[in-house]
Amino acid sequence: MCCRIIPHLRNNTAANGCGWTNNNCESVNDVLKHYIQWHPKILPELIRDLKALVDGKYNEADRAIVGQGNYRLRKSHERHRMSFPDWLAMTEVQRQHKRDQCFKLATRTITSTSTDGSISFVVNPNGSRKLNARRRPCAGRTTSIKKVPKSSNSSINHANGKLKVRMSSQKQGI
Repeated sequence: MCCRIIPHLRNNTAANGCGWTNNNCESVNDVLKHYIQWHPKILPELIRDLKALVDGKYNEADRAIVGQGNYRLRKSHERHRMSFPDWLAMTEVQRQHKRDQCFKLATRTITSTSTDGSISFVVNPNGSRKLNARRRPCAGRTTSIKKVPKSSNSSINHANGKLKVRMSSQKQGI
């Protein structure tokens, strides 16, 4: 089986480039390292560079809405497409609303409000479980087999912290 899988993996890697990986974390890590050109940064500079990178990704998403740039909207999201002059005529609040309509994932949310109405929060229907966690059935109750004392000619008793050895009457020669 291994002999059949390895050629497929090599072909897949060769088709997508030498540094290809299917791990999302590694992919983002590679993007970040290329952005900072593999140079270590002090924290304020790193934060500034990461913010610029994220802002650039948001700009690319905005370009996808107006049909420009490297990205395209999926067919399921094409209803959110608009012309560039219309995008420029919108206020920032209207643009944010359009982004939210286009890019927010639809989720079923259940909210709960406190009794005084001051706090409202989303209730997780799975409780505090992690994603993809499932409850396994409890194991049945097990019983241990009681150990039968070995028959021996001598027994050892611990009483009051003193060790007492009692020999059977056969060994004493009685």
